[in-house]
Amino acid sequence: MDTVIVPLELKFAGSPDAGEFEGYGAVFGNVDQHGDRILPGAFAATLAERKAVGGTVPMHVNHGLPQLGGQRAVGIWTDLAEDEKGLRAKGKISGMNTDAGRNLFERVKDGAFPGLSIGYRVAPGGAIYGTKAGEPRRSLKAINLGEISLVDTPSNGLALVDAVKTALAQPDAAAAAASIAAAMRLHDKHMGADPYGSPTLKERAQVMNHLRDGFEALTGSRAPEDLDAWKVAPTLRDVEALLREECGLSHKQARSIAARRFTAAPRGEGTATPEDTAALWALLSGFKLPQL
Repeated sequence: MDTVIVPLELKFAGSPDAGEFEGYGAVFGNVDQHGDRILPGAFAATLAERKAVGGTVPMHVNHGLPQLGGQRAVGIWTDLAEDEKGLRAKGKISGMNTDAGRNLFERVKDGAFPGLSIGYRVAPGGAIYGTKAGEPRRSLKAINLGEISLVDTPSNGLALVDAVKTALAQPDAAAAAASIAAAMRLHDKHMGADPYGSPTLKERAQVMNHLRDGFEALTGSRAPEDLDAWKVAPTLRDVEALLREECGLSHKQARSIAARRFTAAPRGEGTATPEDTAALWALLSGFKLPQL
């Protein structure tokens, strides 16, 4: 389950005792803390499916997670729709005739919950991965909406996003199996045919990305903490080629960026210290290569 947080621009409607308000659960076009951008129309299919069965999405506080002080089912979302800005959400706090309901609504009005956050999964084929410098990590065009929460966003919104993502992580055996199968097919296609061939940096990185996807689907973490990614060290030319082919950089630009991560060495030798190469792999691990 992924999350995104949007500052809550509240509007109140109805009588003072109705507990009604509205805001935006997501905004189109902006790039969030993890490099994702939501495109217009991303929620169309999931909203249509919910409407067809007469259902809506849950309203929680802090995604209903006890470790984040969360509560589940604190109200209902009475209307969800896309407009030119994003996902507009109209809701109502439940139990306004109780102390708990009135207390929560007063905290909403006072600004104790300055953000809305959606919990979602990307639909199959619903993401376009960035391939060039300056592009978002993912442009999301189809999202399966799970819930919308009121969140007491800390000053570091990224900390809450990471905490929520970790807490929400549940094993996804189907996604893990698909990623492992993709890695196996890629290995067989590019590395198994010629036992004497040497896979390129791009091919090795694609296999590792599939394996990391599988590991993340099962554990919620991108890779084991003790993974020594630099044991197979890329050369200077490997990195230059990757930056040219995948990021669209010129030879001069690619050479300049690659050289920053390597110690001084004769051109072509690509000698790097473990620290240099570890930092380089950390940089590359966040770059999503196109799927085959």
